[in-house]
Amino acid sequence: MKRVLGTPMGVRKPRLDIVGVGPGDPELVTPQAVAAIRSAEIVVGWELDLQPVAPWLKHQRVFRQTVKNYRRVIRHVARLARRTRQRVAVPRVGDPCISSGLKGLLELFHDFDISVISGVSSVQMAAALATINLDEAALFSFHDYGDQAQRADALVEAFRQGRHLVVLASPDLTPARMAQFLMDQGLPGQTQAVVCSNLTLPDEQVVKGSLSMVARRQFPWLTLSVVINPAVATEAEDRRQWVQWRRRTRQAANGLDS
Repeated sequence: MKRVLGTPMGVRKPRLDIVGVGPGDPELVTPQAVAAIRSAEIVVGWELDLQPVAPWLKHQRVFRQTVKNYRRVIRHVARLARRTRQRVAVPRVGDPCISSGLKGLLELFHDFDISVISGVSSVQMAAALATINLDEAALFSFHDYGDQAQRADALVEAFRQGRHLVVLASPDLTPARMAQFLMDQGLPGQTQAVVCSNLTLPDEQVVKGSLSMVARRQFPWLTLSVVINPAVATEAEDRRQWVQWRRRTRQAANGLDS
């Protein structure tokens, strides 16, 4: 029998939907995310990921991940879905493309039809609370693997290059440790920051203040911090640079035409 991408013709490939379900409040779960959860036959995720979609978990087989079993459970689900050709949904709080284990899911379910469904992003919400442009910021996550010391050094470099910092904390780099590290690297203690904990959840906490204040406080591990860079260009400066760029562009074009 002819095969296409390793699957016999006429045989349905199993499907995986990686679903962004917002920061945690069920009211912020998008209709597209609800449709994906309802269409799934298997749903797998951490308890925090499952809570926002609990109203739509009716007929599905639900697998809960914990610190002790999260690898074993997701591998079991992949094997099960390959055998049964059932549709799988993996809800992800915050953003399915930021610190969601996306690379691991893509590798594990490599032979599935995969879609990533974006939702309301916690990063967007934190930027809104800090009233900054995300295109003037640098995003850093300390949830995932990799060289954390190198990533911390990159925080300082990004700030020195005139960027705001948006930082997903971890037990290894809490907001307090991050603030102290930045000050140790020369950032002024009065630099302003916004620390957002448990966004949209009942115990939500948004703290605004200086780095020196943040360094003295304890926050939940589930936080997003925004460090506001006063060196970010004003609108007038942006416009001035744009005018200069247009002038250089015209001069270069005229030089080519002559």
